[in-house]
Amino acid sequence: MYLLGRFKFSTPITYLLLSFLFLFFSALSAYNITDVLSKYPDFSTFNDYLTKTRICNQINEHRILTVLAVNNAAMSSLDGKSVDVINKVIRIHVFLDYLTLNKFKSLPTSLTTQVTTLLESPDQQRYLNITNGDSVSIVSAAGSAEVEVVRDISPDEIYMTSVVQVSDVIMPSSLSISPSPSPSSPSPSPSPSPSPLSSPSPSPSPSSAPSPSPPPSSSSGPYDITNVLNDNSDFNLFSTYLTQTQVANQINERKTMTIFAVNNGAMASLVDKPMEIKKKVLSLHVLMDYYTVQSFHNLPSAQSIRINTLFQVTDNPSGQLGFVNVTNGNSISVVAAAGSDQATVVRDVSNNKTNYISVVQISNLLLPSELTASSSNPGKSRSATPVKAPSSSIAAAPKLGDAPAQSPTAAAPAPHSSARASTNSLLTIIFLSALSLTSVMLI
Repeated sequence: MYLLGRFKFSTPITYLLLSFLFLFFSALSAYNITDVLSKYPDFSTFNDYLTKTRICNQINEHRILTVLAVNNAAMSSLDGKSVDVINKVIRIHVFLDYLTLNKFKSLPTSLTTQVTTLLESPDQQRYLNITNGDSVSIVSAAGSAEVEVVRDISPDEIYMTSVVQVSDVIMPSSLSISPSPSPSSPSPSPSPSPSPLSSPSPSPSPSSAPSPSPPPSSSSGPYDITNVLNDNSDFNLFSTYLTQTQVANQINERKTMTIFAVNNGAMASLVDKPMEIKKKVLSLHVLMDYYTVQSFHNLPSAQSIRINTLFQVTDNPSGQLGFVNVTNGNSISVVAAAGSDQATVVRDVSNNKTNYISVVQISNLLLPSELTASSSNPGKSRSATPVKAPSSSIAAAPKLGDAPAQSPTAAAPAPHSSARASTNSLLTIIFLSALSLTSVMLI
């Protein structure tokens, strides 16, 4: 205090220093879902279950999440349920996307949007289906009563975590008929999630499949999409563009993703496009969820499912540009939600169960005309040598109920720990810069 008292600071400089310090210490405080909900007494029961099941820890460690909060009155439907059922139901109310009330209402009215929850489940229980109509309704993909989106509670664009109230508990019918022993005091300590390394391979390649690349063993090192694709020379051009556009870096920093890879011949229509167009198109080929050929077959038959992509997350494009529609039929077809030539899922290329990142080959590029309209020289050959989906690979994938894959979502670590580390490093630099500025003025 004596040292500071010897110097007089101008008011603007003082405000600047205080602003730096406030920014530094405010941003370093981590997201805390229980603190957020503690401001709303109507959600105290829901908040209590988040804490007792320790699901709050997963929420705090992740980014790009939406929490569907239920008020105390509606939570009474969980009274008497077992710890296991409560744990599963609460996980269903957290999904891997950032949606606010306005974003819910901007979803297309003609399609069902499917999102992936934190529930670890081998079947459709892990998914929610969202429909936008006169109101926004949500049901479990495994079947449940319909609930409605009520209001925003706490959207947080810094941590990309949204808390939205829904009208009732989403209770899949398969869980509602489960035995319901009444725990004397619900202090659910969730069963430890099975190690991803011991989980069965979600999509074993059948011997009849045409030279599929077997999923590599999980590695303790960081994930590197270019190294994965280097083992498959058919994807050299796709891998090169991932590196040049830096989309590869975004993939390597995240978890729980699916990359739609396209072979060299089918990449011809992208060769003469500007780098910015290449980046957007490649980002559209990265799904913000984990799928294999088998799990695509587990989707509802003959129903188009809209899936979020990296393009939507990073660029927030207008309309439907950031989404793809997947339909499960005799084959798995994929189109850009904004309109494109139809592609077909061909085979599993790679399946990393540590980071839950899979690479799945599709027959041709998803190239929305809206993205390439500004390009001065549109691609001339969209299908130079597009591959056809081998029937044996698709047919061999088991249908719903045949040894389905185990959902990785709940066991997956925080998807953006590296991003948080980078943010904290930047804030540390800002803080040190502020201290340096103070030292200069003192001198």
